Amino acid sequence: MNAIKPDIIDVYDDKGKKQKMEVVSIFNIKGYDYNYIIYCDLSRKNYYVAKFKGEKIVDLDTKLSDAELFLCNDFFEKVMKDV
Repeated sequence: MNAIKPDIIDVYDDKGKKQKMEVVSIFNIKGYDYNYIIYCDLSRKNYYVAKFKGEKIVDLDTKLSDAELFLCNDFFEKVMKDV
């Protein structure tokens, strides 16, 4: 049996400190111009959401509108229910 290795990204906080995070899911929301990413710390205790443009996961923007947060939370709950 082969274990699936999770995708790991480096995330920098506003002070420039680097943290390794695990990608939970990347998705699009119809009618929005961004890609959205749900990621968590390696202990899987804290989950985060951000948006970015393009194919590469760079320049994550954590300032989401209330509507975006609602849609991302709904998606997150569905994903976590299947885990």
